[in-house]
Amino acid sequence: MSGPFPNDLPGQLIDRELRPTPIEEVLKPVYQNLKKPFEVEWPPAVLLRPEVSAIFNAYQNPRLREARQPDDLLGTPLGIVYLRTANGAKLTKADAARVIEVELAREESGYVLLGKNLRNPSETLRFPVREVAWCDGCWHPGMPTEIHLGIEDELEDPPYLFYLQINNLLLGGIAPKK
Repeated sequence: MSGPFPNDLPGQLIDRELRPTPIEEVLKPVYQNLKKPFEVEWPPAVLLRPEVSAIFNAYQNPRLREARQPDDLLGTPLGIVYLRTANGAKLTKADAARVIEVELAREESGYVLLGKNLRNPSETLRFPVREVAWCDGCWHPGMPTEIHLGIEDELEDPPYLFYLQINNLLLGGIAPKK
């Protein structure tokens, strides 16, 4: 989210950077008073669409950098997701946000992200994960392995799935919960 504009595109060069500062200014006070095991990394990975808003901040957890395979991260807090999903076609003020701490787990049916609502710790969520991979530049060799958050549209229910890359860990086909 932060970086120079590409200068090899046709057109007029704009010499400035994209900055997620407005998002950070809103989230930092929200995260400040939450009980969490680690501080979070900034800037976050941001995904904004009419029907969903998702913002992911990885924890400054040393295990995220030391891991060599997905199973090294089982049961490890990965970070915080700020998530709003619409009950209809678009988000409204009635669609409340959740601030969720996520960790990777493996169950008989496969991998899941276990989520704990940090504002209401008694609320836990399960997000099935269709694909778990360990990669060095998942889309092309040498691609920076940092934090990426994306969405893929589906023709069936659920209407969309998330993917999340945290360093070398790639989680694909994450089904959102309403």
